[in-house]
Amino acid sequence: MQTQFSSNASPHDWALRARRLFELSDDQAFVDVERHITLDLSLQLVRVPLPGLAGLLVLKRAPFDGTVFVQSEDPLERQRFTLAHELKHLLVDVPNGLVREDDGVLFHSDASETIGAGLWSTVSNIETSADQFASEFLLAQQPFTEMLDGKPMGVGLLGEVAKAFGVSVTATATRWAMCSEGRCALLEIREGRLYRFVVSPGLEATPKRSRWLQVKAAISDRTRSAAWLRGELDFNLGAPTRIPAKEWLQGAAAGQELCEEVLHVPLGDRLYALIWFPEDFD
Repeated sequence: MQTQFSSNASPHDWALRARRLFELSDDQAFVDVERHITLDLSLQLVRVPLPGLAGLLVLKRAPFDGTVFVQSEDPLERQRFTLAHELKHLLVDVPNGLVREDDGVLFHSDASETIGAGLWSTVSNIETSADQFASEFLLAQQPFTEMLDGKPMGVGLLGEVAKAFGVSVTATATRWAMCSEGRCALLEIREGRLYRFVVSPGLEATPKRSRWLQVKAAISDRTRSAAWLRGELDFNLGAPTRIPAKEWLQGAAAGQELCEEVLHVPLGDRLYALIWFPEDFD
């Protein structure tokens, strides 16, 4: 396979080029990534239990053939994200000599814990860029924005969008936070503390942003997420709650409010909070 993908380009550029390669229109939402790997690239796809792994590539360089293994125990939406992640390795990293080779056989494994983590990272490497490619390839900007525009923001809406694209709500919420023009963020909470976060460009540009969110800081008892952890949320989780912005954002002005909604993912028992300024999304 001849490369059309420079290793020096961006995940955004790779995703656009890949969509053109597979003749996907700009407004196409659902992408049959499995078809592109098996039919367009003529590779085998095998779903099998992979302890500790989400995906595994075993390939021959010349002629370019081999097998893509994916964790069969993962939900279908996560398998699709893993396949898009592996697609970036196939299109960019393999042709550019960035994947380990042993006697003409190329091996590359992706741990379950790391798939998707690149969307939260500021470090640039072949794994973080593969996650970023997967997000942009599966969740094209034009249809993604059109599905969100003019609708009340919340986990319910993101769930509807996730179904249309065939991805998880978490991947959809992350994409929302990464490309939204309004001020918003997706936060992951572990053991009652802020573990990591993705903020929108609008929130990133806020003055004194370095004081707004602190990793490892205990979350406020007055947040919706804290109430969920205490087992106090026995009502509809689909209704966002307005809270003082200072409960999440230390530099927020007095009287500012933001919306918060909780997203609990049973796989891995992950807890997320979506926060946004409602005036930016009306």
